[in-house]
Amino acid sequence: MASARQMAANRASAKKSSGPRSLAGKAITRLSAVRNGLTAQLLVIVPEERATFISFSQKLTASLNPIGIEELRISARIVRNTWGIHRIAYNEETAYSFGLMEVGLMENDADSTINVKGAADIPAVGAASGEASHALKVAIGNSLTFGTRASEFDRASLIEARLRRGLHKDHALLHHLQKERNRPATCAVRPTWKPDSS
Repeated sequence: MASARQMAANRASAKKSSGPRSLAGKAITRLSAVRNGLTAQLLVIVPEERATFISFSQKLTASLNPIGIEELRISARIVRNTWGIHRIAYNEETAYSFGLMEVGLMENDADSTINVKGAADIPAVGAASGEASHALKVAIGNSLTFGTRASEFDRASLIEARLRRGLHKDHALLHHLQKERNRPATCAVRPTWKPDSS
């Protein structure tokens, strides 16, 4: 536990550093904790993907054919969730690749064994030893990768499920709004009869 003197020093130090004060500084630091951007309140796109995202966004929005602010807002959510689902797949593939590198999956060496960190050398099996050895390496690499990165894959699955639910709801809502918009207007007809006043 900190002493009273340490606590006083901490308070004095905190007063000196209150974080960014300008709007530009605040805009920069609000993204400090972003890891993958999949659950962020705003869409985070790295500069290298900006052109791809803009093209994707324009094409998908045009295919949804939104008219009016409400349909455009829903279309923007559809674009965001679709982009997020693609990013999750990309992140999973990247995590998988890093996992295979971490477990040390290597090509066959001279005596047809595979070398995986933490596993004994396993000889190739069967007549087609090249194919069997490769299949065995892939199976071991998959197992070890999913075992060591299970929490990353679980988190990605949860986020993807949430995005897919939102995407499904937004598509249904957009379809409903467009159906209502395209419904022919009905004319109100005045009755020619008057109710009896008796």
